[in-house]
Amino acid sequence: MKKKIISSLISCCFICSIVSAPLSAVSTYEFPNQYIISDPEDYGNQIYIHNDNDSVFQSDAENSEDEEDKKSPDDIPINDCIIGLDDSIVKVMIDPGHYGYYNPSPVYGSYYESVMNWKLSNYLKDELEALGAHADLTKSSLEENPDLIPRGNKSKGYDFFISIHSNAASYSSIDEPVAICYQDLEWTTIDDTSREIGQLMTDKVAEVMQTKDKGITYQRLSVEDRDGNGVWDDEWYGVLCGARYVGTPGILMEHSFHTNYRATVWLSNDNNLRKMAKEEALLIFNYFTEKKAKETPVRTDPIPQEEYIPGDVDGNGAIALNDAILILEYYSESSTGIEAKFIQNQDNAYYEELVFKAADINEDGIINIDDAIKVLLLYSQNASND
Repeated sequence: MKKKIISSLISCCFICSIVSAPLSAVSTYEFPNQYIISDPEDYGNQIYIHNDNDSVFQSDAENSEDEEDKKSPDDIPINDCIIGLDDSIVKVMIDPGHYGYYNPSPVYGSYYESVMNWKLSNYLKDELEALGAHADLTKSSLEENPDLIPRGNKSKGYDFFISIHSNAASYSSIDEPVAICYQDLEWTTIDDTSREIGQLMTDKVAEVMQTKDKGITYQRLSVEDRDGNGVWDDEWYGVLCGARYVGTPGILMEHSFHTNYRATVWLSNDNNLRKMAKEEALLIFNYFTEKKAKETPVRTDPIPQEEYIPGDVDGNGAIALNDAILILEYYSESSTGIEAKFIQNQDNAYYEELVFKAADINEDGIINIDDAIKVLLLYSQNASND
């Protein structure tokens, strides 16, 4: 999250302008006619039932959470357990879809989607942690049933949100994984991440399960302004709506169809689920580790100095981009409740005070984006004079 804040603020500092977002969006998604969507818990305020011959629209599905007072993203707290974690650590929020004994298979009597979701989510958490990632679940037991948008909201500050499911269809032959991703909007990039890793995940699930058909991805725009911001830009699926609202890339992963006998038998085997978890964890971990490496700015820690030059935060004798990065990093930490320090590996109040003075270039006693802007302007002026 800190990296996203820094990246965004640096862009703002350089261009010194605000780009207005489009006021509407158009979904290019065409809903496959073989899918039955009959679960108001996962699919928003309306239910669509599609088959080969007709389509039926049902409205007023119960979804009380949309009637609650809506919080701004800033008012949604970050999970305490990730505050202060090194930004290089991959952080994943896993949502075990549904609760209790929910969505039984019509072709394999012992299978419940909710139970499979719970098992696979826990296996995935264990495998991610074994790789060195930090992983959490949106709920603490099979029986717990949090509201959908708050499940997604719990991913604030994480690198990735994944909701674990299996799908259903109107006939039993369909056997393919489906990743439900964010729809494409012009004013953000987290949807690009969602669709990219969604495709990788469907390919991996198809490979591990040896499904009859290749996996697919799709996305769907809500039919209403779910967050009440006056812009038609919300996700149809409640958990994805919640995750996107707090700025976390996410997918809802359907592990083929529990209306298909072969797929359901496969998903009923714990050894298979452990194998799936290992493969998915490795994919997620490698993807976000590489992504972090590409996005991490070149950064030099401050050098302890006996004196300070206003704007020379890293103490190398010149005012440059790294000074602004250090200021923005300090500001992002302090604004999210983390104890911010310029010199991370030393406990020297004198040097820390000198660096603070160098960063507080407008001498107002606080470190914020105004200081970064002034540093960047000085850097730009110096560069143009060289």
